[in-house]
Amino acid sequence: MTEDLADRLSETELRIRDSQAWQYAQRYAAGNTPWFTQVQFRLLKRLLSVERSDVVLDLGCGPGRLTLLLAPLCRRIIAVDRSAASLEVLRRGIEDRKLQNVVLTKADITMPFHLEEKVTKTLSVEVIQHIPGVERRRRALENARKLTVDDGACVFLNLAHGLGPILTGMRQDNLQPDGLYYHMYGGRDLRADLFAAGFKRVRTTGCGVLSWVGYERAPMLLPLLDPWISRVPGVKVAAKFIVAVAT
Repeated sequence: MTEDLADRLSETELRIRDSQAWQYAQRYAAGNTPWFTQVQFRLLKRLLSVERSDVVLDLGCGPGRLTLLLAPLCRRIIAVDRSAASLEVLRRGIEDRKLQNVVLTKADITMPFHLEEKVTKTLSVEVIQHIPGVERRRRALENARKLTVDDGACVFLNLAHGLGPILTGMRQDNLQPDGLYYHMYGGRDLRADLFAAGFKRVRTTGCGVLSWVGYERAPMLLPLLDPWISRVPGVKVAAKFIVAVAT
């Protein structure tokens, strides 16, 4: 991918994020069912093993869909995004919930940026997939590694180029109708990007194994089962998202 094309796709992504920030929660629930955020939250909580003493980095936080859920579990959470509108939505959510431990930082995660302290754990959910170009994705992953303490877990959740997309002939690189770019990760290229970014240990699992059947069929049960089913060997090939835990 040329730098010019990557620049144009990146500008489109930011324009979409800013223009849709106030409708993001409703649009996400409509596209993924209202229960999927809880599926992701339960899985992230287990993979990160968040403790009260932790300083957590939410890299590419958007309007704070997961930031607000994780904040009560840790000492501090640093929410980073380049969309000013998304951060304003998150600021409103922080005020509504009277949270005192959320720090907002406006930054492009593909470029070097500074935090006042090292974080103990990092998450990045459905963010790296929208960064155009291998080198830019790797720079964002490297930033996560450098900002996190040694051996601190970094969890990255992105769209998977798994069984469903492969059988339907989907490419790994795609554009939504509105022009939003996204890259679907396979296990091999995800590991390659993480190792290129300097991580030493990587393990992967799936998320959204049951999303294809629809949680609305049993909304009290299926969202609880999904994070546990992701532990079954081989099941991740059917998951909507691939999740990497890297240190």
